[in-house]
Amino acid sequence: MLARAEYQRQYRKTERGKSWLKLYRKSKKSKEYTLNWRLNNKDKTIACTRRNQEKSNLRTKLWRINNREKYLICKRLSDLKRMAHGRITLRTLNSVILNSNMICYLCGKIIFDKYHIDHIVPISKGGTNKKKNLALTHPICNRKKHNKFLWELELE
Repeated sequence: MLARAEYQRQYRKTERGKSWLKLYRKSKKSKEYTLNWRLNNKDKTIACTRRNQEKSNLRTKLWRINNREKYLICKRLSDLKRMAHGRITLRTLNSVILNSNMICYLCGKIIFDKYHIDHIVPISKGGTNKKKNLALTHPICNRKKHNKFLWELELE
């Protein structure tokens, strides 16, 4: 009984001020339930979306006005992605994998299981989705590179 009371005291200290609803909504159980409900009640989901369309559009417009710089950055990146030449198809992916011989182009080590397809010239800096601009990397190497050029990565 003492252990339970101590646990509750510690929990109250760490979770003080947080709404139980916010905590629940972040939980995995809540997300699974919501997803399943939406899949099983598509007609209600569509009706709710249509009812709240104007409110949603208004919130979006207000956010764009209040966060002008963030909005412009996001818009520029999405425009670059949309205008990037070429499409990454299954055929392209297979070609990139075969050409790389399962070797990471950033570190030169063999890739055994998980891999990422990386843009050599990042899309945010004018790169394309063509085969020549795609390479196979380890997930860790790709995350380190982020949206840098290879020479910028070597300078660090």
